[in-house]
Amino acid sequence: MRIEELIVLQPDGLLSVPFHHRLTVLTGLGNGVRMEFVETLHRAMTGTDGSTELRYRDELGRPLLVRRTGGRRRVSAWQRGGAGDSPLPGPADLPRMTHVKPVDLGFRAGANGDVEVPSVPQLIERIIGWMGRARNAGGRGQGSLAVLDEPLLGLVSSATWDLLDAIDRLADMVQIVYLTDDRVVEAWAEQGARHDRVALAPVASLAR
Repeated sequence: MRIEELIVLQPDGLLSVPFHHRLTVLTGLGNGVRMEFVETLHRAMTGTDGSTELRYRDELGRPLLVRRTGGRRRVSAWQRGGAGDSPLPGPADLPRMTHVKPVDLGFRAGANGDVEVPSVPQLIERIIGWMGRARNAGGRGQGSLAVLDEPLLGLVSSATWDLLDAIDRLADMVQIVYLTDDRVVEAWAEQGARHDRVALAPVASLAR
C-alpha cells in the first residue's frame, strides 16, 4: 500500500503534498520546517490530527482516503466505485512511518564542533538495515513509509551519487520520502524525475 497524497487543512486553504509511489524528494525545507512536516505526516498516519487526510493506493489499485472523523481514524474509498467487492483495509492494515535521521546512520558531533562521518560502506549497510526495518514495520505485514531526514547531512563525497543510487534501488521495496536542502541531492533527483523513478517537489511547487 502506497501513499499518494498528504492533505493538510489550514486556515488559509489546503496544503497538498503529492507522493511518488517509489521515491519523493522534498527540497527547500529548513530544519524547523522539516521537523514540522515530519510531525504532521506522523499525526496523519496515526490518525491523531483531524486537520489532515491521506490518500493511499492499495495492492488492488483501489484509491483510499484515510482521515479522523468522530474521534476515530477511518478508511473509505475516495472515488466512486473504488472499493470493489473486497472489504476495505482497516486502520491496523495501514502503513506506518519510519523516521531516519543522520544520527541513526552514525553521524556524530565531534569534540571540536566538526562532524564525524561514517565510511561509505558503513552508510550503505546502515541505510539497507533501516529500509529493512521499514519494510516490516507496518501492521499485519504491511510496509511503512520511510522518511529520510537529510540522512547524508550534506556529505561531500565522490560516492554521494552512489549512495543515492542505493537509496533509489531500495525504493523498490519501501516507499521513501527524502527531505533535503542539498543541491547534490536535488541534481540527482532531477535526473531520476526524467525517468519517472523519482518525484522532485520544491517547497514553492506545493499547492496551497
